[in-house]
Amino acid sequence: MLTILALDPGINRTGWAVIVHDKTIKGPDKIKSVWSSSFSTKESGDFRLDELSEWMAYLLSIIKGDLAGSLPNIAVMDAAFAMDRGGVEQLYTSREALKRVLRANTIPHYELSPTFIKKAVTNYGNADKAEIVRAVTKLVGAAPGTPDEADAIACGYAWLIGQKAVGVTAPVFAERLKPRNTKKKGGKK
Repeated sequence: MLTILALDPGINRTGWAVIVHDKTIKGPDKIKSVWSSSFSTKESGDFRLDELSEWMAYLLSIIKGDLAGSLPNIAVMDAAFAMDRGGVEQLYTSREALKRVLRANTIPHYELSPTFIKKAVTNYGNADKAEIVRAVTKLVGAAPGTPDEADAIACGYAWLIGQKAVGVTAPVFAERLKPRNTKKKGGKK
């Protein structure tokens, strides 16, 4: 079984999804279960980043407990879209807060571009939020609670496609995904 924690980091809300893939299940996707939601920060400034880091550490501890001490594969949606400079800086710091927790626990993660994710679930690299929500609803059989949650589910599903774990439902890139380096400062793993 493969377990993936997929994250769609945002400025005020982060979508997340845990997808369990079981190759013994019949059918092209072999998805056993999906849990998803979104986390909204209530704080601002540095306090928001602290709250986000604490939430990520808490989420990882729960998932690790559910997986009998092992950690899931982690996919993070990369930020590659146009917004004003202040928004980009805030989004970047949100992503870095999450990645800091991953690095502190030496957890490798994968970064997937929005284009790759959109193409994987909709067959169109410029799909809008509504198209992602519709595609994810078809994939998991239920509507996600928020667009951020839908993006996280799509991110996890795209990761599974990249690992060739699920049947490709859309013509996506055939490249294998490689984990990002998770070395701590000083060059030690």
